[in-house]
Amino acid sequence: MTKLFNLDIAQIVADAIEKAGDLQEGSLAKGDATHTFQGFVAVREFRRPDTLIVESVPVLSILGASVKPAAVPAINDVATIAGITYELVRLVRRDPVSALYEFEVR
Repeated sequence: MTKLFNLDIAQIVADAIEKAGDLQEGSLAKGDATHTFQGFVAVREFRRPDTLIVESVPVLSILGASVKPAAVPAINDVATIAGITYELVRLVRRDPVSALYEFEVR
């Protein structure tokens, strides 16, 4: 994990989001390995490139420090959360210290 001033930023972010509530336990399948994580799914709106069309798509947020055993979520991984299985299809955002990954899922 990336540290700043000897602080584990990813863990600090994970702790703060966990205290806020509404996190769910999930599992992440990477090839033959399965990892647990904490996260949540929210519907967000994105505009299609070069158009005025706005689409609502589900986005899975995964707390980087919560992935056990440690792993980096990636496109084409499969995640199950709240009883629903999703394929990670596009990385929407990842912060510089990998505290939070956001993936468009389907």
